[in-house]
Amino acid sequence: MSSYATAPESVFDQIRSNFLQKYKTNIEKEIYHPKDVERIKANSNWLRAFYKHSIDDSDKTVEMIHDVLKWRKDFDCNNLLIPGKLPVPEELFKKGALFRRNEDNQCNPLLHFVIKTHKKDQFPAEQIQRFIAFFFEKNYKFNTEDPIVLLLDMADTGYSNLDMDLIKFIVTCLKTYYPGLIDYMIIFQMPFIFNAAWKIIKNWLPPQAIKLIKFVDKKSIKELVHESQLFVHMGGTDTYKYTYIRDEHVIKPAIEAFQSVNEFEAFKSIEPVKHDRIEEEYSEENTIKSFKSKSDVIETSSTKSKRSSKASLLAPKNSIKQEESTSGNVFSNSIISISPGDQIEFSECDGKNDNIQHIQLKNNSKTTLAYKVK
Repeated sequence: MSSYATAPESVFDQIRSNFLQKYKTNIEKEIYHPKDVERIKANSNWLRAFYKHSIDDSDKTVEMIHDVLKWRKDFDCNNLLIPGKLPVPEELFKKGALFRRNEDNQCNPLLHFVIKTHKKDQFPAEQIQRFIAFFFEKNYKFNTEDPIVLLLDMADTGYSNLDMDLIKFIVTCLKTYYPGLIDYMIIFQMPFIFNAAWKIIKNWLPPQAIKLIKFVDKKSIKELVHESQLFVHMGGTDTYKYTYIRDEHVIKPAIEAFQSVNEFEAFKSIEPVKHDRIEEEYSEENTIKSFKSKSDVIETSSTKSKRSSKASLLAPKNSIKQEESTSGNVFSNSIISISPGDQIEFSECDGKNDNIQHIQLKNNSKTTLAYKVK
């Protein structure tokens, strides 16, 4: 049996064929959303995530695809990311319960869930579920190969914040509906009064999932996340305070250009924004810059091997099969040109320990894009 990481394309061709044949009637009756069926037909990376989650079992993968696609249609997942609109009342976003900020030591983005902001029955359960699914969908749709870390911040929580129904929804999403979304989960400062609840939750999880949950305090969390990437109350130095900015959550109209399978497969880590220039510093060693201009040179320097390996994801593989060309080590299609077009090789600069290389990105479209190197 092939490992998901090394499984040949033929494995996924067979899984795809088995699913389409076994559930042909469901597809004809639109039991699944047509966009999700299209994605199964064209996106082997999504199939690879299912295959990994099914422990490299092809038959289980087919059944999992059926379960996930049926749930996605019933839950109306494809209407979570509607350009210009929020899927739930704005008040939910203003609470600051969920937001992305900083990275762990392996360069995985952190999705913070501040538990103390939640009280059961404060909002209808369906709205809360769609609110959470919105963040999962947004982080998952364009990053099936690039997992996040879910950080449950339980500082200052009590029984009034305990919502077992919500926890079960999150567990089910991570266990079944969003395979490969998270690399692991951090639970920060869980009060001892939640120990009984945890014993129940453990029964909902397979053994391999339990191993991915890390219980930490101010000291042990630094084994996973550098203090510069942690908030002050977690023992770090980041003084950030959440402030609601609608434009940070609303999907931009330009994202419609990436709704087809081929397009978002090629640009899964790029989301258009309307700023002329965006600059983020994830640490003293790593600087990521985004620009609006037609052609920019981005310089990244890193001593972390994962940073350099992730940079190679900029070169799309087997994605847009029409209108694309590779010439002189430059990848180009109607949206973007990337040089080098296949891979980036980092080398020492002037005998120093740091590694430097250049990437040139050219916007070939009429749409304003932000280029994010991770």
